[in-house]
Amino acid sequence: MKDDTDLNYQRPFVDLPVATDPRLPARVDLRDNTSSFNRHWEMTLLDGTLYMRHRETAEPWRYAPMPEGFHDTLIGISLDADRLVGVDADGWLYTMKGTLKEPEEFVWIRAWGGPGRIFDGFQIANTTPGQWVLSVISTSEDQTYVDGDGRVHPVSFAGLTQVLFLAGDGQHIISCDPWLTRDYSYEVGTPVDCRFLVHSLSAAASTTFITNKYGDMYTRLYDVDLAGGDPAQFRYTWVGKPERKESGSWKEHRINFRTAPIKLPPQEWLHHSKIPGTITDRISIHSTAPGADNRELRVEGKHSGHTGYWHKMLLDEEWEFTATGQPLQGTILDNSPTDRTSDTLVDPSPYSYEGRLYGNKNVRVKIPNFAYAATSHPVEATIYDTPEDAEAGGPHNAWGTGRTYHMTIATAYGRLASPLSQRLFSRAFGLDDEPRYYKAALLVPPEVLAQRVHDPALDAFLAENIDEDPVIPFYLKVTEEEIKVIVPPLPFAAIDFPTRVSRLRRI
Repeated sequence: MKDDTDLNYQRPFVDLPVATDPRLPARVDLRDNTSSFNRHWEMTLLDGTLYMRHRETAEPWRYAPMPEGFHDTLIGISLDADRLVGVDADGWLYTMKGTLKEPEEFVWIRAWGGPGRIFDGFQIANTTPGQWVLSVISTSEDQTYVDGDGRVHPVSFAGLTQVLFLAGDGQHIISCDPWLTRDYSYEVGTPVDCRFLVHSLSAAASTTFITNKYGDMYTRLYDVDLAGGDPAQFRYTWVGKPERKESGSWKEHRINFRTAPIKLPPQEWLHHSKIPGTITDRISIHSTAPGADNRELRVEGKHSGHTGYWHKMLLDEEWEFTATGQPLQGTILDNSPTDRTSDTLVDPSPYSYEGRLYGNKNVRVKIPNFAYAATSHPVEATIYDTPEDAEAGGPHNAWGTGRTYHMTIATAYGRLASPLSQRLFSRAFGLDDEPRYYKAALLVPPEVLAQRVHDPALDAFLAENIDEDPVIPFYLKVTEEEIKVIVPPLPFAAIDFPTRVSRLRRI
């Protein structure tokens, strides 16, 4: 299939052939990889052919526009807002644009990757139903984000599209953006420091909805733009700016520096109440109105002998049930009445790092169990009275001569300081000997700040490194064996020389 070359498949809805196959669904209540919906249309895939009809009507299904020779290619679909993505048996993605318009304006493309989708095609590594999904946040349908401080920010003029899929038996949620590199390096870190095993997922408007095999469910609003990865379109901060007003538009956010920047890191996973009944692994989320809180969760299940789906709005506590009488399609989960999140956790990350700080050699820093896809990382900073004490104290305060303070490192994956550090070529999944780049900051909590009056060495360290805000910004280059902590002399120059570089070795 070639992009935008043969548009003979475009035609008005009334001219699309009516389908009569009795296997077509009577109703579409959940978004999955066979059937889905947006505000305007319902779409379903049967034997490689795509069908469509208006949302929540009893009208007959019609054959959706597809390029000649494209029938029988797709094995799964996912629809959100103004995009539909189909996948073939080899994992190749195909995008149908304009799905909030009329079918005479639908356009199929295969292009994916790089600025402006300059590359021809992309494969995902998991096409299992319920384990991959399309998410689109748009200026027309959703309009706004909510950041780590609960402040509201406009979505960019281009919105954001991503395809998510599960890897590593559900430990990893890979995020693939058609305007970024064609690789699996971007992730949405799972709950509990990336140790949660996801059984199935759904997503809509940059909100990911997941469950484990015991029906423990979480959601998170997260994408590259909100997580600090797009400084060309957004302004970011590690410290909240409550005195600044919220922007009324993306343009105002970009050019008016008196408005609030996006607070990093983004909000963490929201843990949802248990569903009080039988459920399957067919879970679904969709956007209901503009605003980041306007998401409805749906889960296929049974109640009082009736089949249907459980549902609630994102911030509601209680689940309700709607009976449909339709046969259950998903696999029934062992939905215990109590939370069993901890029963499916994998071991903590094996990557721990330790070392002394350049320019502050009486300080040793340990980052235990560094989860590279997380956005917040616990850190132990041990302060000694002299550099000699720090050397003699040994790694992780072996002789107990230092004072250890618990802080947090917040990270934003994808680049260093300058636009030139944005990767244009693919890298491997996970951690290896090729550095992963992060913008980062050490966040000093109030309880540590309160100890300054009791610890002169701590006071000297903080006085040298922080101004009025209790954060120390820097950049990270992370490999399997080492973390380079780079403190640049200028905000746009995160290079190894002549900046201050600390090396934390793996322990």
